[in-house]
Amino acid sequence: MHIRFADRATVGKVSQRVVLDNGYMQVPGKVARAGLQRYVGADFLPADLAAIEQQHGRTIGPLDPIIIYRPPELVFDPATMAAFDNVDVIIDHTAANFVDTQTYESDSVGHAISAGRQEGDWMVVDLLIKAQRAIDAIGRGKTALSAGYDGQYRYAPGTTPDGQHYDLILTSIKPNHIALCDIARAGPAARLADSQSTGVLPMKIRLADGTSVDVADENARTLIQRELDSAAQSAQAAQQEASQAAAERDALKDENEKLQARTSDSAIAARVQEVTAVQHDAAQLTGRVADSASIDPHAIRAQALDQMGIKCRYADSWQNADPARTEARFDAELEKKQAEQEQQNTVAAKTADSLRNLGNDAANSVAHHTSSPDQARRAARDQYFNRLKGGAQ
Repeated sequence: MHIRFADRATVGKVSQRVVLDNGYMQVPGKVARAGLQRYVGADFLPADLAAIEQQHGRTIGPLDPIIIYRPPELVFDPATMAAFDNVDVIIDHTAANFVDTQTYESDSVGHAISAGRQEGDWMVVDLLIKAQRAIDAIGRGKTALSAGYDGQYRYAPGTTPDGQHYDLILTSIKPNHIALCDIARAGPAARLADSQSTGVLPMKIRLADGTSVDVADENARTLIQRELDSAAQSAQAAQQEASQAAAERDALKDENEKLQARTSDSAIAARVQEVTAVQHDAAQLTGRVADSASIDPHAIRAQALDQMGIKCRYADSWQNADPARTEARFDAELEKKQAEQEQQNTVAAKTADSLRNLGNDAANSVAHHTSSPDQARRAARDQYFNRLKGGAQ
């Protein structure tokens, strides 16, 4: 069955951005990831959702999860990666506004200049950003990528090789465009390739005007939605009281304005982005998704530091410490964690190279020696250790 996706990933970090003589910006970006992708009903076009509901045999609500599996052999198939070459880059999108002859002139701000290439679980392409408004937007922080593509899927509930459940399996990818956006489906890792992903995928919170914002953690999404619903109910109650009590109109009007400010789109979006970013960083530090029932960034940071066993020197707990001190220690631990991860990746790469060389030496020894297999293995081992000694010198 055919379905249209608006998926999220990352653009290259600042150090990877190259501004050409003509002002264009060349930058790599992550556009697709293999593995499980979590969606909710609100992510799909009505017709696509109806088809999924028919196959599921049940009604799917706007926030009900739908798990789709993208096999690595599909994402990294040479034909799939080649199809991303030369697709248009746009600013923001929904699943409905794909680029065509009617929208190209108004929407396109650049295009991909390479086929995809595999980097871990990600497919990366090189982008050429041509429009000044897009370059300015990147400079202001619009550094997430959202790949829009048509796909074929089949309803086949099952489990991945590592035992994780999914509902649908993707069988083809036909890219249409890559959009610059504010929040990435893969979390803060999807920001110009300048941080690491925890694999936490966002769900949507619907705003009063019908638009939506993404939240990475399901518990946070529930808590924030509950808070928004409560604030909206309070605003409605305050408005009703204002109409019934003329004598209290001024006081109620002031209270109503405060409640409306709390539920404004800009306030909600800023709150969601802040909480999502802190939860992602906490998960990177502790190795697990934050289980705090709070949506207070200070409380999330304090919980992460406590879980790491770091003693607070300024108060009896990080929760009771000055938020500025808690944030400073949290950021310091995060930078240290990222540095350690980069060092581990470097060591792993060197180890893999050494083992590969050992295997090659063994194979060459067997092929070129007429002596016994044991003698060939000993010769390969001696060559391997001689190479290690030479590298140490």
